Amino acid sequence: MKNAILSLVLSMVITLPFQSYLFAPTEGLEGKNAERFKYLMDEGWNKGKPELADEVVSPHCLFYINGVEVKQTGPEMIKQAIAQNVKDYPGFNISIEDLFAKDDKVVMRYVFQGTFQKLAKPVILHAVIIAQFSEGKIVKAWTYDNQWSIFKQLGFKLVQSAQENKENNETKETKENKEMP
Repeated sequence: MKNAILSLVLSMVITLPFQSYLFAPTEGLEGKNAERFKYLMDEGWNKGKPELADEVVSPHCLFYINGVEVKQTGPEMIKQAIAQNVKDYPGFNISIEDLFAKDDKVVMRYVFQGTFQKLAKPVILHAVIIAQFSEGKIVKAWTYDNQWSIFKQLGFKLVQSAQENKENNETKETKENKEMP
């Protein structure tokens, strides 16, 4: 019992200085935006309630994934993404590692863990989302992750197409011929 209490106290003492970095302030607009974003992740994603996107995401919200604009906008994009993840990775979990708020933006670093149902293989994805808020709703969101890492975890390999392989060989031969006296 003493060891359990000591362990709890030590964990609190060790993590207390870092807790202010883990979650954004709860006061003011920054805090409200951070709480709304956390709510969407905890309740909408982790508990599989896609309808909550209507409360947090603007109908005209633009999404960018790894720098590329997604054609679909608004809460429907989030609803479909949640539904797809629930289908492909039943029981998945998103763990918020860091959550910061500054001005109209909230930045979250998270870890996605789940088991891809079709192959019964577990995956872990580390990612960062930057969400811009206006009037309490997300109006733009940028997600940065290494999607290729999921494919590698599932056993896929990156293979060059026959055409690309042929073009690379021709380029190599041309270069070698130019170098010969």
